[in-house]
Amino acid sequence: MSRAITAGYIRGFTDGEGTISKAAYAVYIYNTDLEILEKMSSFLNEIEIKSSIEEVKRKNQPKAYKKAYVLRIKGIENLVKFHDKIGLSITSKSNLLIKRIRAGKNNWERLKIKKYNLLYDLYWNQHLSTYEIEEKTNINAKTIAKWMAELEIPRRTKEEINKNTVLRGRWKGRWK
Repeated sequence: MSRAITAGYIRGFTDGEGTISKAAYAVYIYNTDLEILEKMSSFLNEIEIKSSIEEVKRKNQPKAYKKAYVLRIKGIENLVKFHDKIGLSITSKSNLLIKRIRAGKNNWERLKIKKYNLLYDLYWNQHLSTYEIEEKTNINAKTIAKWMAELEIPRRTKEEINKNTVLRGRWKGRWK
């Protein structure tokens, strides 16, 4: 089956069996046929939309009911990809998806700004190394270095590091 046909199938399936979370950044697709959801999840992963499947837990469910499952697509990045690559046909659901994406992007931008300001202050204004930031924040130094690269926070040169560590007596045999 072609990608366009598969995407159309998932679009229709989501229109009928799916919901857009009003509280979280997620699309949920419910069904009792696990195999169908697994095939949809496999296709979504192929087109780089992360998804997961879980059994729906129901309270006081009669034994005659079939097990139900939910395919979850979570996170702003995945919602954007879902909107762009799959989309929705029902206008109200499509509008809600767009609304959630916009809200998430605004929150992400605010979070990015806060993270940038904090790291910049600790690294450049307080002259802490990534290892000292790790000690202060309990965030792994490699993660801090990754965030600094993503946020394009410039790194100190070895000369600047040497000058800071010698002046402040903080040499720990680390160059970061």
